[in-house]
Amino acid sequence: MNRLVLLFISSLFANPSPGLTLFSPILSMPEEGTVFETYLVDNNQNIINTWYSDYCVAHTSYMIEDTILVRPGRISPPFFDAGGIGGIIQKYNWQGEVLWETMWANNQYQQHHDIEILPNGNILLISFDRKTQEEVINKGKVAHNGDFWSETIFEIRPIGTNEYEIVWEWSLFDHLIQDVNPDLENYASIANSPNKLDINYMAQNDEGPLPPQFYNPDFLHLNAIDYHEDLDLIVVSSRKSNEIYIIDHSTTIEEAASDSGGNYGKGGGFLYRWGNPMVYNRGALEDQKLFAPHGVNWVDGTLDHLIIFNNGHQRPVEDNNDIPYSSIEEIITPLIPSEGYLIEEDLAYGPIDYHWYYSDNVSYSNIQSGAYRLENGNTLITYTTLSKIVEVSSDSELVWEYESEQSEYFSRALRYNGITDLGDLNYDFLINILDVVSTANMVLNFDNYNYIVDMNSDNVIDILDIISIINIIIDN
Repeated sequence: MNRLVLLFISSLFANPSPGLTLFSPILSMPEEGTVFETYLVDNNQNIINTWYSDYCVAHTSYMIEDTILVRPGRISPPFFDAGGIGGIIQKYNWQGEVLWETMWANNQYQQHHDIEILPNGNILLISFDRKTQEEVINKGKVAHNGDFWSETIFEIRPIGTNEYEIVWEWSLFDHLIQDVNPDLENYASIANSPNKLDINYMAQNDEGPLPPQFYNPDFLHLNAIDYHEDLDLIVVSSRKSNEIYIIDHSTTIEEAASDSGGNYGKGGGFLYRWGNPMVYNRGALEDQKLFAPHGVNWVDGTLDHLIIFNNGHQRPVEDNNDIPYSSIEEIITPLIPSEGYLIEEDLAYGPIDYHWYYSDNVSYSNIQSGAYRLENGNTLITYTTLSKIVEVSSDSELVWEYESEQSEYFSRALRYNGITDLGDLNYDFLINILDVVSTANMVLNFDNYNYIVDMNSDNVIDILDIISIINIIIDN
């Protein structure tokens, strides 16, 4: 496959973060029998490894220890049909062999969009959860006709080659309220219940807000999920409500369905939400910050920093010559580690402004996409519908770009460091004479810089690095 790759060589002040970039293209019009790839490339556009699958990726592929690839794939939906649909999760080894896979698709549930790999090897997955018309009417949904797609987050433990065990779950349906019918048990003030979601909040489609008589079963459309090990918390983003939510993972399954228990004493209710306070009646249109977000994750090494891909769908753009644009926003949450997230009476969750912001005011992706903070402080950004991956410095300087001219999208890309040892230039997990020869050719031909053979970390590939590699071979 011929690809257009643009590589911006680093300056002294803005270097691309070392490592390998993982991404899985989504073909817009795949032919029957198409084989779908996942690529691992270095900063010099070299393809280090390729995995092949019969399933188009649903969202983001991940690597875990021992160079295992974990990948959610799309299957023909038995019932659900929506953007980001998945249904199969697979593990591959470096050689491309399937080690484990499981289907998550039936008339009740279907995995969609993102997954998260926990430190213990378990997998968090987002799943549509089908509810009947009668069930949602009994929850106080007005002007409702047909099925309702709620959301459930499952934690599963892979077993063998195709089995799993459900070890934890959280259901949105347990945390819906309404202020229409006082005879129902979930009747409550929306503004006084920021830990709950109003079932009658107007969802949106591509044309804008939907009045109650027009119904879209994909109610919330969760699309990204991340986990913080130290806090034992989960964060998710929602396209339909234009919010992000943090929930407590330390609960039991029973506590997750209630408003008590867990490390923060609030069960499965929202510990924090941000982006659109109109949803819980504590803000106005001008207070909305997020517009169809599709990416959220903690900044590594922090407890309270979140980075969000704000797609910008239906964002007011009068100040940008009516040109839609996406943005990346880092916020500092009002977290008190021993107590939870601070919210003042009658006010929305803070902050009111961003800690860090990036947009070129031109790049726009209305679906999927994402951003991650890298080890050197740069940010890796994926614009799905532009088929583009960029890396920008903290000063918003563009230092690296990968762009495809094919009819394919990239859901989200990640950068991995430490997959192999320094000196292993050909990534064969061996350091030998082949690496010495390749490094020598790099020096002689003034070839592109590669961190993997920068043995002394001086940002130069020279004879000193070759000597270091030779010494490793001798010592081994």
